[in-house]
Amino acid sequence: MRTTARGEGRGESRGGARAQDGPARAGAGAALAGAALAALAGLAAAQAPPPQAPAPPPGAAPASGGGAVCGGGGEARVAAALGLPPGAALCGSGGVTCEPGCAEAAVAAARASPAACADVLGCVRRVELRPPAGGWAGEVPLGALASLTGLRALDLPCRRATGSLDALAGARGLTSLTLDAGGLSGSLEGLRGLTLLEELELSGLPQGAPGARDCAAGGGRAGGPPSAAWAWARRNPPDRGYSHRFDLSILGPGGGLAGDLAPLAALKQLRILRVEGTEVGGNLSAVASLPGLEELHVRDNCLGGGLGPLEGLSALREVTIPAKHPWLDLRPCNGSGGLDGGLGAVSGLGGLEVFDLSHNALEGDISAVENLTLLTDLALNENFIGGNISSVHNLSGLKFLGVGARMARRCRSPPSESGTW
Repeated sequence: MRTTARGEGRGESRGGARAQDGPARAGAGAALAGAALAALAGLAAAQAPPPQAPAPPPGAAPASGGGAVCGGGGEARVAAALGLPPGAALCGSGGVTCEPGCAEAAVAAARASPAACADVLGCVRRVELRPPAGGWAGEVPLGALASLTGLRALDLPCRRATGSLDALAGARGLTSLTLDAGGLSGSLEGLRGLTLLEELELSGLPQGAPGARDCAAGGGRAGGPPSAAWAWARRNPPDRGYSHRFDLSILGPGGGLAGDLAPLAALKQLRILRVEGTEVGGNLSAVASLPGLEELHVRDNCLGGGLGPLEGLSALREVTIPAKHPWLDLRPCNGSGGLDGGLGAVSGLGGLEVFDLSHNALEGDISAVENLTLLTDLALNENFIGGNISSVHNLSGLKFLGVGARMARRCRSPPSESGTW
């Protein structure tokens, strides 16, 4: 019985061992299979392309370092319009100043929110490009700059601006605007809402004209007004009939800007106003609303009327309003151009230093300026102004004086030896 018992015990023991070994072997096989599947999954993951970020919103373009820049290539379009090198970042490029940290913050915000895009164009505050070396650069379509609504200054000398000033209507923070206006069209209406403007310069004068910007010599105004007009008169001396031999090569058709100055009446902060060489007409009434105006340069336009709106603008230091010329019997701009009336309205502007009203139809006596003792430049030539030249003897700082009379069929006689005309 012990043998049987031992045999049975061994059988039971072996059987029990085999019974227990079956589940263990099954578990080991499952573990091996699981490890193999995991290895295969890891290999597949390694070979799969990396996951892609969510697509940016429609109209957005990728930004450097992630995120997206709003505007569907708007940054590149603005950079191209300004003549920046291809691929150049707008912020930080020569002449373009952005709000410090604004572009970086905008891109960081776009990274954090896949549904957002970075408004880098809204970070641009100043565009102040130097005159190009050797003369004129290309054209700048203002329409391409319409998205720069955060601008504070836009200065594009010696670059032909094209399109309409309406493109800048959204830049309500502009304080300084300088453009070559020869290629502009439309009116000044787009500027009506830019009530923070302090300096406005829109010149359509052709190269070589008196007072035009000399782009071949760094972009300055050759000679400065009215000395430039006086230099022009010296290059074209009067003949025996006291009429000028005009150098027609310096004259251009004028810029495409038209309308009148009325939209500027709302720009109460203006200190410098320059609109030259255009077809802008009407009268000077809008400037009466600009109490802080220090410089008024509106030469070679189609302006008419009198000087009355200047009365009371005590901050004025420079006034240059030569009409388009040459003209004799027929006024320019189909007969509507040229100021008329007398000089009485300016007789109390004691701060005037530069005063150029040449080539108009003004009348009266030169004695109206005898108390403007700070004058350094005085040009009243080619008008119908008379009186005794001794009226300007107390203008001790005078450096330029132009008082030749206009000679039309109804004109006065040339100056006499007594000093009157």
